[in-house]
Amino acid sequence: MLLGTVQRREAALNSVRYIISNPWGLHARSSAYVVAVANACARDWEIVATRGGREVNARSITAMMMLAAGYGSEIEFFSLMPDEEWNHFIESLEALFFLVDEKGNKTNSYAPVERLLHLVQQVGGPCKDVHAGLRARAEKYNCAPFFQRIEKPRMKPRVEEALREFQFDSVDCSISYDSKDFSYAIRIYDSLIDRGLNVFLAGASLSKAGLSDFQLAIERALLKAKSMVLVASDPDHLEGGWVRAEWTTFLNEHRAGRKVGNLVTVRPPGMEITDLPLLLRMFQSEVIEDRGRSDPTSIDRLINFLGIHGAT
Repeated sequence: MLLGTVQRREAALNSVRYIISNPWGLHARSSAYVVAVANACARDWEIVATRGGREVNARSITAMMMLAAGYGSEIEFFSLMPDEEWNHFIESLEALFFLVDEKGNKTNSYAPVERLLHLVQQVGGPCKDVHAGLRARAEKYNCAPFFQRIEKPRMKPRVEEALREFQFDSVDCSISYDSKDFSYAIRIYDSLIDRGLNVFLAGASLSKAGLSDFQLAIERALLKAKSMVLVASDPDHLEGGWVRAEWTTFLNEHRAGRKVGNLVTVRPPGMEITDLPLLLRMFQSEVIEDRGRSDPTSIDRLINFLGIHGAT
């Protein structure tokens, strides 16, 4: 049985808080990696994971999945483990990584992590070997960490702002994207959030919106958004499904004078303006790499094109 909150806070030797930066959150596969690390590091100790008042055993994959911890949510770990073991545990957690290919496809993207953790489970290696192995593998790939640690003092105001319940009353910008471009769109979203903007991106914002109707939330954000960013790694992604409906709706609102900002298409190197649908060629577009960190100068230009004032 897990320790009660008051008891645990009085007795626990160690705790750490994270923001989940894995774009897909702690689904079955990524939860399994956290459990593998916990079991490798805490063979004789309990580790408690908590989110939103729910406490679970971090050594159980079923329990971890019950947290329903999505991208951008906060999770905290507690344990009475000795400092040395605890340090290896959090170092291993922070060495977990995910990969994204040029199309944003996550199929087989976890293979390097899976192979290492499977080997650890087979041979029963110590947790420090898990940490070292993950770090060594991560250096070989274009990757990003699962967790972003929340240091004390508490997180910066801009991060707190981004993690509060989404504010629909004043949306600086709405990001429209095809599901294949989720990882690309997340990079743009993070860069704009870093500048203090209130940005709506369905995959990151809906967990904070408190709305069960996915399309209703998107329509609400579109109604309130001053500007729109279209993110596409392929011209075809601008033509299908809800993406075209969203940007044509925005253009109609813009022509009617109900939008004070602009529409900007973000595209990767090699995708030309002439590849865009004819209506979008009339508006500004910005070339930004779809892999790795976004160039700050490109983000500055993007904000300028959007006509958003007050960004930092």
